[in-house]
Amino acid sequence: EKLPVGFKRFLFQYQLYKLGKGILYNLKFPGFKKIRKLFVKESTVMEHNNYFTAGTILFRENDSGNKFYLLKKGSIEVCKHTESGEKITLGFVEAGQIFGEMSILGNQPRSATAICMTNCVVATADGNNLEALIKGNPDFSLKLIQTLATRIGYSERLLKGRIQEIEDELNLEKEKNRILEEKLNTIPPENQFSKKRK
Repeated sequence: EKLPVGFKRFLFQYQLYKLGKGILYNLKFPGFKKIRKLFVKESTVMEHNNYFTAGTILFRENDSGNKFYLLKKGSIEVCKHTESGEKITLGFVEAGQIFGEMSILGNQPRSATAICMTNCVVATADGNNLEALIKGNPDFSLKLIQTLATRIGYSERLLKGRIQEIEDELNLEKEKNRILEEKLNTIPPENQFSKKRK
């Protein structure tokens, strides 16, 4: 198939546009800061595309983290596991979202586990590219802050729910103890000795 002449002309003009913007950016001519976000984007700093099947664990809680990810296709569950082995879902990553950046920002091990819910296409990048994105792309920085705020809000709701569950369990235990005390107090006098031993 031959490309239409109009499309070839568009490609040529686009290449000239990129060249001109690149010269302005690299030589730091006036206005270069305004075009910096054209070059520093999530899609341009991601180094490798990988395909993962459903059920693949991308990283586990407490793993060391020096990479972050951009989900291009699919859905990913982010979860934690309690000491008893119970899984708590913290949220889901959808196509177009970055994840795994928290361990880089905090310079700490992974705080959660990421599992592919469907077949996924995931782009990865080194941690120092995250710093370039934050410094060079205000739109990305704003989106990152919004994402972090959403995650914190969701975690707070989970924590409040868990605290309520614990309080309910404690109240149930108190009620059981109260009923047991009442039963012990109703033991006939001939069984006082056995009551004291209990």
